[in-house]
Amino acid sequence: MVSNFTMIAMAIQAGAGVLLPIITIAVLSKKYGCRIKHFFVGILVFMVFVVMLETRFHGMMLSSPNGAAIQNNPLLMALYSAAAAALFEEIGRYVAFRFILNRDMEADINALSYGAGHGGFECFYLLASAGANNLLMALSYRAAGMDAMMTLADGDAALAQSFADTLVQTPAWMFLLSVAERCFAIAMHMGLSVLVWFAVKARGGKLSLLLLAIGLHFAVDFITVLLNGKLPAALLEVIVGVLAVGVVLAARMVWKRYAEPAESEGAAA
Repeated sequence: MVSNFTMIAMAIQAGAGVLLPIITIAVLSKKYGCRIKHFFVGILVFMVFVVMLETRFHGMMLSSPNGAAIQNNPLLMALYSAAAAALFEEIGRYVAFRFILNRDMEADINALSYGAGHGGFECFYLLASAGANNLLMALSYRAAGMDAMMTLADGDAALAQSFADTLVQTPAWMFLLSVAERCFAIAMHMGLSVLVWFAVKARGGKLSLLLLAIGLHFAVDFITVLLNGKLPAALLEVIVGVLAVGVVLAARMVWKRYAEPAESEGAAA
């Protein structure tokens, strides 16, 4: 059966998916005066460019004649998924700053608010749903055993056994590790948002900053996807953390160069 510690970890995973975005924007708003508007625009753009457009793009590409070749080749899959994520998300950020928030970009600190919304909704979309689903499956398994798994698997015995094995064999710390990964991801999205913000706002526009954001996003996702399953999960998350720090440091350098003087010192930290 699923241990109590594992179920608690699942509940923490689900709760973190809801609380991390709220805590992030609350701190940014209270400490730096970030506007909630930019946070919600970040949510909206993620929903449109990732949940709707990128998801449909994946459906078309992976069901095409070349889809099987991509999915069966780890290198191609890493290249494809990283490129798609980088392009859809960074172009979405650019559209947000260039056309939606173009009249409300005076306070550079709001780049962080947008990033908190973009990364925060991704956190909710991935973490809260996964945690809630895991917890419901665990509760069902405890209550009805394999009968519950057979129902979830539509009568497929092999799939039902796979569900049960995953619930029983996955250690509690693995669910908590996903919370740390989302913290890194939110920080990375805030950093990338800074880069694209100044790609739009800097005098004359700085296409190089948009390309930098796309390149960094691609690099992080490519490395993560390529190494997934090849390294211990904890070690992979350390690597993800290091990559996120690299993105944040790049954003900090850009911030110091382009931010308004009144904001450049305090918020750069």
